[in-house]
Amino acid sequence: MVEPLDEPGDDSPLAADDQTTAALDVPEPDPGPPVVAAADLAPFGPDDPRAAGARAYRSAMGAIELGDLAGALALLDEAHASGFAPALVAWRRGDLLKRLDRGEEAEAAWASIPVESRLWSEAALARAKLALDEGRPNGALRVLGDSGAPRPEGHTGPDPTAAPSITVRADALRADALRARGAEGDVNAAYRACVRIWTSEAAHTSALAESEACLAELRSQVPADLHPGLPEIVARASALGAAGVKGEVIDLLTPQLDALASAEPEVACTGHYELGRAMHKKRRYTDSVPVLGSAAEHCPQGETRIRSHYLWAQGLQRRGRTTEAIAAWTSLADRYPEHSYADDGLFHAGNLWADAGNHDEAARVYLAAADRFPNGDMVGAGMWGVAWSALRDGRPSDALPWLERQAAGDSRGDNRGRVLQGRYWLARTQLELAADDAQIAAATDALAQLATDEPLHWYGVLSLWRLAEVDEERARLVGEATRVARAELEAAPREPDGFVVEQAFLDAPGTAEAIELLRGGLADEAGPELRMALGAKAHESWSWETLLFASHLLELADDPHRSHHILRLAFRERWPELTAETRPLLAHAYPLAFHDQIREVTADYAWPAMTFQGLVREESAFSPAIKSWAGAMGLSQLMWPTARATARKMGVRLSRRSELNDPRLNLDIGATYFEGLHSRWGGHLPLAMASYNAGPGAVGKWVDARGSYELDSWVETIPYKQTRLYVKRVTSSWQTYHLLYGDGFPYVPLRTGVVREAVAGTDPAAP
Repeated sequence: MVEPLDEPGDDSPLAADDQTTAALDVPEPDPGPPVVAAADLAPFGPDDPRAAGARAYRSAMGAIELGDLAGALALLDEAHASGFAPALVAWRRGDLLKRLDRGEEAEAAWASIPVESRLWSEAALARAKLALDEGRPNGALRVLGDSGAPRPEGHTGPDPTAAPSITVRADALRADALRARGAEGDVNAAYRACVRIWTSEAAHTSALAESEACLAELRSQVPADLHPGLPEIVARASALGAAGVKGEVIDLLTPQLDALASAEPEVACTGHYELGRAMHKKRRYTDSVPVLGSAAEHCPQGETRIRSHYLWAQGLQRRGRTTEAIAAWTSLADRYPEHSYADDGLFHAGNLWADAGNHDEAARVYLAAADRFPNGDMVGAGMWGVAWSALRDGRPSDALPWLERQAAGDSRGDNRGRVLQGRYWLARTQLELAADDAQIAAATDALAQLATDEPLHWYGVLSLWRLAEVDEERARLVGEATRVARAELEAAPREPDGFVVEQAFLDAPGTAEAIELLRGGLADEAGPELRMALGAKAHESWSWETLLFASHLLELADDPHRSHHILRLAFRERWPELTAETRPLLAHAYPLAFHDQIREVTADYAWPAMTFQGLVREESAFSPAIKSWAGAMGLSQLMWPTARATARKMGVRLSRRSELNDPRLNLDIGATYFEGLHSRWGGHLPLAMASYNAGPGAVGKWVDARGSYELDSWVETIPYKQTRLYVKRVTSSWQTYHLLYGDGFPYVPLRTGVVREAVAGTDPAAP
């Protein structure tokens, strides 16, 4: 329950002597944020009329599916009378009334939806469409207004609840209504509405097709100055660029290059940037470099200029124009030292010096990046680049100062992975160089501390098994300490007694509606309300406590993807301590989503179900219908040829790609494929993980080339950055699930020895 603020009654000392209170001017204590108890999220009690309303609504949806519209309307009338979810019920009633040819009542139902509701804009469009269908274009235009999304009466700003598609659909209706009315100036206004659709709608939707037909039909009827000009062409290119439609951007803007040279600064800037970026994405660097270079020089100061500079430098680098690329990367840091790209510029410049064999100059640039931008996200990568170069070349002593700087960062912040990498390799290198017992003890202490501090991370697990090789008893003690920490976690509640929530989130449009829908058993309907309440970049907008509450609500709404993802994003900015107090955060960030199916499909395999749980989390973020840019589908992110071949071996015939959206089938095929990789590599799980991401052929080549490396070095030298990070992420996720929900020794087994030998060996036993 949201706890009410204490208000003094008649017998309160404050109420008894108002003059004394005024004289002392005692400030009221800050009550702190409200607390929402679990009971406030429980289903409605049997005596609550909203319980009956929710049942009536669910029954109405069933009646609609059976075609019983009159019966469904009667049920929705019951739900309306109960006061349950008034906006949603009004929306459904309006739709049914329209289908029953009771237009006036439908409009009244839609008009009753409050302006703060997510459904208000949809209802406004429905009212406009109804008026237009009934031959009342003036009525439609009164609802739609002159431009943009419909707005409530007296409201002059944009509707905060309106999705971008609302504006496009409103303009499409507006154009139809204007053409139907045919008053003076209406053709011009309709044409302008169609131009707005054409400039903003990137997808090939019916609205875009209708706008193009509208432009073709009305073009000869409007003044030439209304025809789309360069600003509109550039605006359309921006919409296409944002949607990743690169080829159409190039086709649209290439004929406009001469015109862009003399256009207004903002138009010229955006046009050059969009064209250059599209060419860059198509790897047409010869074409993109001069276009982006022009934007980098001539754009007004701002984000577009900086992004153009970045892509220009990258294009020079990929064209092999090393000297020019170094200068461009360096000038990026010099010109825009406050921007997040500044340290990236020096990092890339350092890489180019290193690739050219000038390690002294590379080191100078990396050091400059660390000194000038100590919190930059690429600084750790630069430190590591120099350190690894020294380690690879057999100069471990030269690596130490760089590893020390890398390890000195904040292991809870957004450079967490690089800091832990520095700590691990610093201890590992110090152990290698140790010349006496004291130095061995210090390096051993560092490994033990890292394994103790970071038992959820790849480098923490590596540290434990590296420690076991040199001091088995010490590793046993670390494992025992972590076992105790696990027991404390297990004893802590997965959910807090009460959620401490920011008042602004409780007041946000959608939150109260979502809670009511959840209490009424309408999980699917609650999800969109919660997404509206959270807004864009929720992890940057709300506290951890509020995000935990939102995650819990999304979990109740059967949305494990968004439920855990908002915390995953927050963890990138700040990783929580591993304590009993943070267990709810960790449990929601690492949920047992689809675990019954995962346990079922992995039951016959030697590797634990938690391995696949972690892999699925990192592959699809628990989104069953997700499709990657490369075409991988579903929870296990299966490529179609791999899925078909694996399914065939299982005796399953796949005929349609959409079948991979079925969670159980997708997981079964994915687990079967992973089992094959596990067998191929003799149970060496990191190699199986790498193969799942990059393919077994690529991993076979890497084992042939560097199989004499130990596991830690082998992973650091995986040529594909994506796969290198993937192995670390999946292992970390597996370890987290193991620690939060597993039993036995609290660290997952890693064969830390020479890779080629480890393939023929077995997993290490608990020390």
